[in-house]
This record gives sequence, structure tokens and C-alpha cells, in this order.
Amino acid sequence: MGLAVEDVALKAQLCPTPAEVSGWTRRQVLRHLGHLQAHGLAQVSANAEWTRPQTLPTLEAASVEQQVVRDRISLERQVFRERASAWVLARRASVAACQERAQRWWAGLDVGERALRVQRLSGEFSRLSV
Repeated sequence: MGLAVEDVALKAQLCPTPAEVSGWTRRQVLRHLGHLQAHGLAQVSANAEWTRPQTLPTLEAASVEQQVVRDRISLERQVFRERASAWVLARRASVAACQERAQRWWAGLDVGERALRVQRLSGEFSRLSV
């Protein structure tokens, strides 16, 4: 069931009562409905009643454009995340230096000392509650 222009103006709250639908309001509503009709979002019947279509149009061009924008944003995010700041680079170097120092220290222990440490530390770890 469609609506007359005056009823559309009332539903859009462009005027408080049906008696107050002016010629200007009527022309504005018709202009807006015409724009909606041009985009496939409104239909007018032979007796000048306005309705919405049963199915709304889909714009393939819009979805393609949206995908282009999404791809560009994804690429920008990837570039941003791959770029490391000076702080991140310094932190990575510091962690690598600490690991290198720990590995050299461990390699410098004799085999018996390493076995004692492994046994003692694994025993302490086993006694921890998880």
C-alpha cells in the first residue's frame, strides 16, 4: 500500500498535520522522492502513491569501489605494521644481545655443572603448583 505525498510529508515530520502541508513542502517531498526513485529506492504508482521497491538495487560499481578502498587500507596497514621504529629495532638488538650472552655463558660451563643446574632447576619447577 502506497502513501500520498501529503502522508509522506507527515511521516517525514515535515509538517504537524495534514492541513498544514504547504505547496512548498509538497514540492520538496516530491523532489526528494524523485531522487529516491532515480536511485531505485522509491516507486510511484499510477494513482500517485509512493512505495518502496520489494527488492533494493545493488550497485556492483559501488562494491568494486569499496573493495578498492579496502585493499588500499589493508596495504597501508601492512606497510605501517612492517615498518619498525628505532625503539623496536633497538629492543630487538638488545634481546638478541642478551640471548647471545646467555648462550655463551651456558656454553662456558663444564658438562657436570650444566647437569647439576638442569637437575636442580627442573626439580624446583616440578614442585611448583600450576
